[in-house]
Amino acid sequence: MLAWEKRYLMEQTALGGRRARILEILREADSPLSVVEIAEMIGAHINTARTHLESLVEIGSVVRVAEESGQPGRRRILYSCPAPGRVEHKTPWFRLLAQMLAGWAATKLPEIDTEIHDVGVQWGRYLTTRPAPFETFAQETIAERILDKLEVTTAIEAVAEPQRHLVIRDCPVPELVGGASGEIICQLHAGLISGSFAELGLASRVVGISPHAGTGICHVWVRRNVEVTVVPFVDPETGPEPLPEPVPAIDPQ
Repeated sequence: MLAWEKRYLMEQTALGGRRARILEILREADSPLSVVEIAEMIGAHINTARTHLESLVEIGSVVRVAEESGQPGRRRILYSCPAPGRVEHKTPWFRLLAQMLAGWAATKLPEIDTEIHDVGVQWGRYLTTRPAPFETFAQETIAERILDKLEVTTAIEAVAEPQRHLVIRDCPVPELVGGASGEIICQLHAGLISGSFAELGLASRVVGISPHAGTGICHVWVRRNVEVTVVPFVDPETGPEPLPEPVPAIDPQ
């Protein structure tokens, strides 16, 4: 273990033991491991294991890799250690770059709201595997197909009641959502999901978003057969204004 890694782990007094154990497990493993496998090995809840792993990713001690499945749908995210003598420092720099660009874009609001959302839509299409001709989806598998090319650990969960929406867990940039550039980030994210729906041939679109930077959880409200160019922030308890007639939000055409 590198000296600066030891110092970092020692500073994490309550959590250092588990993180050191995770590093040991990954270095001894013959292949990358999933968060479920690591959670079982350290005797912790999956969310606890993911928190430790993402902290190690932040300092470059661990890297994420996407499992090669050869099948459409969200690829499983695995974790491994970099080759000896090599530590990944990219993540903090990419976050800084995102913060700089989002901060600059925020000074242009509200004039560029529509453009920002459209950028997200176009990239959402690009980051989604196009279905085969005549392919249909089971209700429970659609969330797995959203942005399935995007190699992140963000979990997307479909919720049917009381209003149909998505729950985005483990936001990759909660510090940006909580700042002045939050509107830019959320408009992009809403556009990404709407673009992904479009590429999948589904009629659902994002009509409201409820970010919560403190928990990393975001509620994304969707409706069918509507077109939105600027997605509003809405109350997470009530969601957007209800439609005259309730319709399924996440289903095949």
